Amino acid sequence: MRRFTLIELLVVVAIIGILASLLLPSLSRAREATKRAVCLSNMKQVGLGVSIYIEDGESSLPGPLYSLVRASYTSNSKTLAKYTAEVLGYAKADNSAVDELHRNTMFMCPSFTSSVSGVEAANTIQFSTFGRDPDTNIRYFGYPSTGEKPAKIGQVEDPTDTVAVKEIDNFYWPGSYGGDVSSQIRHGLKGSRAIRSALYFDGHAKAKLESISP
Repeated sequence: MRRFTLIELLVVVAIIGILASLLLPSLSRAREATKRAVCLSNMKQVGLGVSIYIEDGESSLPGPLYSLVRASYTSNSKTLAKYTAEVLGYAKADNSAVDELHRNTMFMCPSFTSSVSGVEAANTIQFSTFGRDPDTNIRYFGYPSTGEKPAKIGQVEDPTDTVAVKEIDNFYWPGSYGGDVSSQIRHGLKGSRAIRSALYFDGHAKAKLESISP
């Protein structure tokens, strides 16, 4: 029975190492593609929640609300996570301490990387709402501190091309919010442009290719 020589074994190990180095980037890209698909699926669910809210609220968008979104919520929260939580099957908002029942996980992207150690993903800022009336510059979702009321969905100009919700990270608004946002562009770069998931006012979601910072 012929035995492998040490040189032959080393050659086999070297070949396996080369093959592994070639496969790992592909596996990493495949994992990230899966995470991006989950993020987009979540955004579509948020769009469904907004649509249900609109139907129940006589065509008014949810709000008034603050632009930044955390997944965790209470009855005092003025965020899209709270306004869409119940219609998406999460617990009704109340004044109890934030727990796993009061987390709208549609706002928790699996690609998220917190820049604040010890801060739960549910309490970090992963998304922001967008969209303003081009004539008045008033936010479509309204704004609590200024008394702005949310607009009717029919008042949104060009809903198929107007972003309602989008991922934000420390490269979008560098140094903002105490670093309580993603410490990296979650879905990476394509050339010199960032890939961020976004939801539009007509309900469709896509990976948006844009400049790294506004």
